[in-house]
Amino acid sequence: MMKSKLALSLGAAILSTASAGLISPTPAAAAGYEHFEQVTCWNMKYTHTSWSGACSVPFGHARAVAECADGKIRKGAWTGRGTWKFGMSCGKSRMGGMNVETRSK
Repeated sequence: MMKSKLALSLGAAILSTASAGLISPTPAAAAGYEHFEQVTCWNMKYTHTSWSGACSVPFGHARAVAECADGKIRKGAWTGRGTWKFGMSCGKSRMGGMNVETRSK
């Protein structure tokens, strides 16, 4: 049976289909570090239903995003410049993907 799992790549997180129920992160993701456009996050933690991390927003605005198996896309509040705790949960639904959205204004 094929299952949707979170596949991490440096610079972005993408939705992928994987068998055997394994997550295969890149070396950067394994170290708990991710980079999303202008936002850098560290101390990344992932569960089947959520993700979290400390993120630095050097300019503009950013917010956490989770794509859930129930078809919902959950988005956090926009934050400005600074270091913030980011994260998003899919509640009881399985998380299929995660991201940090950015905007310059």
